[in-house]
Amino acid sequence: WRFITGEMGSSNSLHRTLKSNVCLFEYASGTNYALQINPASFVNPEHLEYFRFVGRFIALALYHARFIDNGFTLPFYKRMLNKNITLADIETVDLEYYNSLKFIQEHKIDECSLDVYFAMDYEVLGELRTHELKPGGKDILVTDENKEEYIDLMVNWRFSRGVEAQTNAFLTGFEDVFPLQWLQYFDERE
Repeated sequence: WRFITGEMGSSNSLHRTLKSNVCLFEYASGTNYALQINPASFVNPEHLEYFRFVGRFIALALYHARFIDNGFTLPFYKRMLNKNITLADIETVDLEYYNSLKFIQEHKIDECSLDVYFAMDYEVLGELRTHELKPGGKDILVTDENKEEYIDLMVNWRFSRGVEAQTNAFLTGFEDVFPLQWLQYFDERE
């Protein structure tokens, strides 16, 4: 530890840990600088230990009423509170993604000639992957009858894609210091 103006540690250490170039977190979108867990964080073999550390650090900051200038996405806070994430939550994070799902919700899919299936292609470190939203999803066409299920699955996938272990490590670290049940008196905006 170094002493800096009477305090131990580096004043920039958390900022460096949370910055996207460390690969633990990424910005929610090109225009939204709230942080979310980076699905590619697994490139660091010790990433789960880092997430547990960050969880502990955030809990300590909360416990001691200290402000942290980097904020997480609203859906991440909802996950901490064990609340369901909704389509409206996506609007706060990724407007383009939200508008795409809203279009599906508000229009007759059968009349739009959209070939949308219960599967999602995404990229991780330059590798294209396909995730089936439910078993056999790559062969299940989205219709007017099942589009609400598709939207719900897409919302859940958007905020859990490949980050379940990281989220659990963060929450474990947080709970090492500050029981999550104590947060029940807050909402995700606090």
